[in-house]
Amino acid sequence: MISAKTIFNEVAAFRSIDTEELLGTDRSSSIAWARQEAYWAIRLYTSLSFHAIGRILGRDHTTIRSGVHAVQSRRDGDLDYRNELAELLTKINLRNQPEPVSTASEYPSDIAERVIRDPSSITRGDIVRMAFGLMAISAANRNMNLNDRDARKATRIHLAGGKCNDQPGI
Repeated sequence: MISAKTIFNEVAAFRSIDTEELLGTDRSSSIAWARQEAYWAIRLYTSLSFHAIGRILGRDHTTIRSGVHAVQSRRDGDLDYRNELAELLTKINLRNQPEPVSTASEYPSDIAERVIRDPSSITRGDIVRMAFGLMAISAANRNMNLNDRDARKATRIHLAGGKCNDQPGI
């Protein structure tokens, strides 16, 4: 799982803002939006509550909630901003990829066969690989590439499971 600190640092780097400025109290528009994007990304990538995020960042939980909702509202109404956030999430994902832990085939059918033989062997990593594989198969059957929406959905699937370190159990 990606830590709140890592996400905060990634947002700061993405927006070319010093982390100290992001943690500070400066209310200038560019810094305030970057700070709110960090709240939003932390909420997206972790299972932390608004209270927990606020404690970590030295803010009130209502500030965190307000920031998350502001980013969501702006994202829903502004396609360019939505694309910027997608780029930010891509950078966070690329820099924080879990190391592959097995050399097993990543075909969903191979994973499914192994799980059928031994249901207790399924891991979160298996679920993620199956989801990505099934999405790719579905896209191929539709004769199209994965679009941003599918990629974000796959990211949410990946993140919903918390750690993806091939630990047995769900």
